Amino acid sequence: MPVGSFDRPTYVADSATAQHDLYFAPDSAALAPGQVEALRSFLGSLVLGVGDDVILNVGRTETPVLNAQRLATLHRAMAQVATPARVRFVSPPGFVNSDSRSDVVLVQVQRYNRIKVVCPSLQVPGELATPLPPMTACANGFNIAAMAADPRDLIAPGRLDGSDDGAVAAVQRYRADKVKPFVNSIDTSN
Repeated sequence: MPVGSFDRPTYVADSATAQHDLYFAPDSAALAPGQVEALRSFLGSLVLGVGDDVILNVGRTETPVLNAQRLATLHRAMAQVATPARVRFVSPPGFVNSDSRSDVVLVQVQRYNRIKVVCPSLQVPGELATPLPPMTACANGFNIAAMAADPRDLIAPGRLDGSDDGAVAAVQRYRADKVKPFVNSIDTSN
């Protein structure tokens, strides 16, 4: 009997995306005319909430100064739009790809209210096409998805820093050995 793998399930929210193209003026850090209004209209029509993400995939030019200026322009544009969703700026790493358009920003909206759990295959690869027994990884994946306080943490978790309410402060108090005792004692006897 072949040994089963311990692959973990993955989480996807592919069915909950919307896309929009945003254009810069050629060889400029300014957006093309009417682009901020088009972005405002696109995002406004989606009725975004705090549990959604707006991901801006920013193209990269050969000039680092122009890249920085365009990123600053996008920050100002998103401040004008004022969406309650989390805004993330993503730039491709490394060198400029010859087939990429540096004057286009792909704006993707990701909603996390419909998370799909994709279980690892229960099939053994190769000539031993014997089905494996059910794995606990898939059941754990469903349980984790059901228990997640913020479903976007399953796919695109935020960074743990000072902006995450009291979570960081609680960890810092624990590390500094300044944890307050629990008010009601927990009875562990049966």
